[in-house]
Amino acid sequence: MLLLRSAWAPLAGLPASVVHGDPHAGNLRVDEGGVGLVDWDEARVDVSLLDFSDLPPAAGVQITDLPPDRLHVAGDAWEVANSWTLEQAYARQRLDGLKKRLGRLRT
Repeated sequence: MLLLRSAWAPLAGLPASVVHGDPHAGNLRVDEGGVGLVDWDEARVDVSLLDFSDLPPAAGVQITDLPPDRLHVAGDAWEVANSWTLEQAYARQRLDGLKKRLGRLRT
C-alpha cells in the first residue's frame, strides 16, 4: 500500500475532474460530428491527468510539468489498486511494471 501511495504523491494538489478511466482506441469513436468516448464503467472523479497515464513515452506528449514517467507510475498504481480483486493477473502485471519504472527513476 505504501508503494501505491508514494506513486500517487506527485499528483497531490493537481486539478481533478471526471476521468474516463479506460481511454484507448477501442473506446474512441470518431465521425463527421466529432470525437467521443464510450464505455464509461471505470469513470470517476480523480486527477484529470490520469486519463493520459498510459500514453506511450514515444508519443512525446507533455501535458504538464509533471514528468511523463511520474504520470505513468501513478497510472500503474491506480491500475494495481483498481484491479487487484477482480483481475489479479493484470494487477500483478501492472505492479511489476510499476516496480520497474520506479527502479529506473531511482537510478
